[in-house]
Amino acid sequence: MEKEKVLAVATVAAGVAAYYVYSAATKRKPFNVAAMQKGLTTKALGRKMNFHSTVSSTMTVAHDLLKTEGGAAVHGTVIAADEQTAGIGRRGRPWAAKNEGNIYMTFVWHVPVARNMQERVRTMTQLNFACGIAVVKAAKALGVDAQCKWPNDVWVNGKKLSGALVDFDGKNTGVAGIGVNVNQSAASLAEVVKSGAAATSVAVETGKEQSREDFMAAICNDLERLMAGDMSSTMAEYATHDMLNGRVVRVCHNSREVASDADYDAIVIGFYPNGNLKVSKVGDPASEIALSGEEISIRQK
Repeated sequence: MEKEKVLAVATVAAGVAAYYVYSAATKRKPFNVAAMQKGLTTKALGRKMNFHSTVSSTMTVAHDLLKTEGGAAVHGTVIAADEQTAGIGRRGRPWAAKNEGNIYMTFVWHVPVARNMQERVRTMTQLNFACGIAVVKAAKALGVDAQCKWPNDVWVNGKKLSGALVDFDGKNTGVAGIGVNVNQSAASLAEVVKSGAAATSVAVETGKEQSREDFMAAICNDLERLMAGDMSSTMAEYATHDMLNGRVVRVCHNSREVASDADYDAIVIGFYPNGNLKVSKVGDPASEIALSGEEISIRQK
């Protein structure tokens, strides 16, 4: 296998530093930051971008940037990479993020200090759901029948396409990470399936490789559009892409992998205005329970 050839250490375009690596083994084109930004209609999101060939985690890089620069200064900045060596998933799970032609991105979202804490928390919750919607719409634009799986996963015909994670600093800024299987091959995904996780990619679903630049720009554009609205409008749109309503799910109190005596089967009956999932226990249709994504994992049955 040939060693990777470094094409450019840094390219500056509109004040943006981009790091490119071309893999001679995969013949994959390097990510083109300028092409991605050409597709943006945003005011802030994606206008500043740091792209790396390899990082430990884009979330870690974003948190470091937030600490040194402050939320207001880096609002909308995107950190992305071809590969993560220590990717972070929901509930701190390790997340495999190899150089497969996928999107591994994190962005900073700053909330004006003038808003009270309740409004800031609501904005971070809204951002959580907006991430899923934006990926779904980008995938649907390419003909992929994607749907949201509460709270912010994206699935296609029972297989996971994307996941997201939002960290709130407890003050006025959030760091949101999104991973999308864009060009991962069927052969590579087969290895993921062996580990017990059903997964797919946009390329597998469409039968051809897709532009990561166009897909990322679409995500940024829709995210900023959604965040210009309020929580109620985002949840109304989320409901149109939801895959769980009316289905039986397993409510897991520890995790999907570790059973608990408190776990139970439930029917999804909708959402509360704050984004919590509304379910009723199987066999007890009169019950109505609110589930928070921070406390509960959902496994579709």
